[in-house]
Amino acid sequence: QLRGRGGDTGLVGRYGLLPSYRGKGRGIQPMGQAVMHYRSEGCRRLRLVDVPQELRAYFARYGFEETKNNAMELSIGYEDREI
Repeated sequence: QLRGRGGDTGLVGRYGLLPSYRGKGRGIQPMGQAVMHYRSEGCRRLRLVDVPQELRAYFARYGFEETKNNAMELSIGYEDREI
């Protein structure tokens, strides 16, 4: 389930940058802010929905894994990490 409905997964419905901002390392900071926000809400996973095929490799570099229905997910819970 998604956060807001009793779930532990934060949802990012659309994520994109203007063409003039692409390729300059500016895309990861807003995603980091989403991670921090959803962690503070108690979420353990972050889900991107409707990820275009051409962006999947980009998100995979940051640990997102492909799931069903053109979505990708990332574990953001501290308890899920090995030390």
